[in-house]
Amino acid sequence: MGVKAVLAEALGSGAIAPHFQPIAALDTGRLVGVEALVRWRRLDGGVAPAALVRATAAGAGHMAGLAQAMVEAALEAFASAAWSAGLRLSLNATVAELEGKAYGARLAAAAQAAGIAPERLTVELTEEERPGDIAALAYALHGVRGEGMAVAADDFGAGFAGLSWLLALPLDGLKLDQGFAAALPHPGAAAVARAVAQIAADLGLTLTAEGVETHDQRQTFLDLGYGLGQGRYFGMPRDGI
Repeated sequence: MGVKAVLAEALGSGAIAPHFQPIAALDTGRLVGVEALVRWRRLDGGVAPAALVRATAAGAGHMAGLAQAMVEAALEAFASAAWSAGLRLSLNATVAELEGKAYGARLAAAAQAAGIAPERLTVELTEEERPGDIAALAYALHGVRGEGMAVAADDFGAGFAGLSWLLALPLDGLKLDQGFAAALPHPGAAAVARAVAQIAADLGLTLTAEGVETHDQRQTFLDLGYGLGQGRYFGMPRDGI
C-alpha cells in the first residue's frame, strides 16, 4: 500500500487524531488553554509527532484533507471534554490554509457547529513556509480576527517569520520558539528572549515561551516578562488533560 493510501486509511480510521498540550500561566501554573497537535498512532504502538505527520501528508498530497480532519476532530474533542471548561483552544494553520477562501469564516462556523464560541480560539500561524503575498495573508488574518478569534505567530524567531511580520500582520500574540528555552542559560538566548519580551510589551502582544522543561527555565521566562508557558514542565501532548 502506498503512502497516500496509508495516510487516507489512517485519517478514516481515526489513527491520526489530535492530542492536546497544556498552556499555563508562568506565575501561578494555572492552566489557561491547550494547543491541538496532530499525532499518528502507528500499528507498532508508537505515536508519530506532528512534524512527521505533516511532512508525510504534504508529500502524499493530503495536506488539505489532514488539516480539515484535524480541525474538525480537535473541535469535537475539545467541545466534549469536561476539562475544557473555561480554557482556550489553539489551532495551527499554515500560510496556504489561511490564504484559502474565507478561512476565518469557515473556522468560526465549524467552531459554532461544535458548540464552541469562536472567541475561545487562537489561530497559530506556523512558519514552515514563506508567504507568497504578505498582503493577502494579512487580509486573511484580519478575517480571522473579525470572527472574534485571536492570532498568534507560532515558533517565533525560527522559520521564515521576521520582525517585518510585526508591522505587516495583525497579531495578538507571539510564541517564542522552543529552541531558545533549550539554549538557556546561554547569554545569547537570554538576550533574544529579553528583546522579544520588550517588543511584545510595547506592542501589547500576549507572550508565550515554548519548550519550558524545567523550573529554572520557567523562572527565567517569568523574570523576562513572559506571561504564558508551554512544554514538558506543564505537560506533554495527550488525549486529555
